[in-house]
Amino acid sequence: VHALHGAACLLVADLKCATDELGQHGLDRDPEMRLWRAALASASGDADTAAHNFLESASVLATYPKTLRERFALQGATALIATGRGSLAGALTDLVLKDQPEPAAAAEALDLDGKRAQAAGKLDDALALWDKAAAFGDPRVRAWALYARVQALQDSGRASAADTIKALDGLRFAW
Repeated sequence: VHALHGAACLLVADLKCATDELGQHGLDRDPEMRLWRAALASASGDADTAAHNFLESASVLATYPKTLRERFALQGATALIATGRGSLAGALTDLVLKDQPEPAAAAEALDLDGKRAQAAGKLDDALALWDKAAAFGDPRVRAWALYARVQALQDSGRASAADTIKALDGLRFAW
């Protein structure tokens, strides 16, 4: 009952309720709870805990319905990238991309793959992935991808300060 109530609370973004319910010690031995606790940690902004729990629950993720699988895989990839383990995030973005994802999920997976490519020192690949992500038209992901692109070009010295300012100015109302 605690697991179901906690999952329902998490899905409606009631993080206090989800924390109380999913934090019950009686759920500690349930391998599925690592996945839900990972999603809760992600929603709460705790990337370290999220990344750890997503890695521990990766085998359970494939058994979930597509909508939840996409959501959790993207949260997991985000947490892994944020904690410097981007090389491990590829399996999660691939899980999303291989299963005819919704356009927003595909765009987000490509944006995350761009971040992974950038971290691996493959700037040209990252730029191409961000362009693909932006082309999906999802306003939220488009803004993230184009911002990442502008930052990467500036950081690499491929864009002047004037070009960067102009590009950022164009993004002010993107999302």
